[in-house]
Amino acid sequence: EGLVEATRLTREFTGYAGDDLIAFRSKVQATADVMDKEFVDVLKTADSLMQNFKIDGETAMNIINQGFAAGGDLNGDMLDKIQRLAPAFKNAGMSAEQLVALITQTRSGIFTDQGLDAIAMGTSRIRQFSDNMKKALQGIGIDVNQMQAKLRDGSMTTFDAIKQVSAQLKTLPDNAQEVGEVMTAVFGRQGKFASQ
Repeated sequence: EGLVEATRLTREFTGYAGDDLIAFRSKVQATADVMDKEFVDVLKTADSLMQNFKIDGETAMNIINQGFAAGGDLNGDMLDKIQRLAPAFKNAGMSAEQLVALITQTRSGIFTDQGLDAIAMGTSRIRQFSDNMKKALQGIGIDVNQMQAKLRDGSMTTFDAIKQVSAQLKTLPDNAQEVGEVMTAVFGRQGKFASQ
C-alpha cells in the first residue's frame, strides 16, 4: 500500500513514468529511510528544486543528499528551508547547489537562519527597486543607475547586488543613520543580520 501511494505521489509531482518513475521513487524512498524523513517531504523538496531551478530529479536528489551529508539538517529543518527559500534564491540568480550550500553553512555559524531570510527579503526588494531603496543606496555611495542597468542586462545577479550592498555597509559604522536606512529599505526587519 505504501509503495503504491509513493508511486502515485511521485508520478503526480514529477510526471515521471515507467523506469524513470520507479528509479526516482526509489531514490526518494532511500533518502527518506536513511535520514528518517517522511517520503512526501523529501519528494516535495526535490520537486521544489526541480521546478525552481529547472533541474532533473536525479540532480535534485544528489543536491539534497549532499546537503544531508554536509550536516545541513542539524536542526531537522533542511527540507523545509529548501522548499521555503528556493523561489527567492532562484530569483536572486543562485543555483540549487548554492542554496543548499548556504543552508548547510548555517550550522557552522557562517550564515544564520535570519541571514538567509535577509537574503530572501533583499532579493525581493532589489527586484522591485523602490524609490525609498534607491535613496538609501545612494546614501551609502552606491550608483543605483549603474546597478539597475547591470541587473537589467544580466551582467549582475540580484545576489551580486546584495553582496555589493553588504560590502558597502561593512565600510560604514554600524550606528550610522545611512546603514539603518539601507537595512530597513533593502533587508526589512531582518536587516540587522544582512551584514553577517
